[in-house]
Amino acid sequence: MACRLVPELHNQQTRRSVHRRSGAWADTRVFRDGHWHFETADPSLRSLHHVAGGHFYAIGEALDVAEGRQVKPFTASRLIASAMRSCGFT
Repeated sequence: MACRLVPELHNQQTRRSVHRRSGAWADTRVFRDGHWHFETADPSLRSLHHVAGGHFYAIGEALDVAEGRQVKPFTASRLIASAMRSCGFT
């Protein structure tokens, strides 16, 4: 995703920034037929997500929920945390 910085004095004073998306695209090695395929992609192609304080997560393991079943946000968080631990992220 390509973004442009939107200058705003208040945000600059608080070390925050606002960006306006100016373009987006996906690598066909991980996105095809309208779906992400990170679980089968080379780890170098997985997206990196900043959590806080220099801590990051790499996306990768897929979790499927039975059709028609709803997952509560708390349950989803536990599933994600479990998946991260099983991938070696602590």
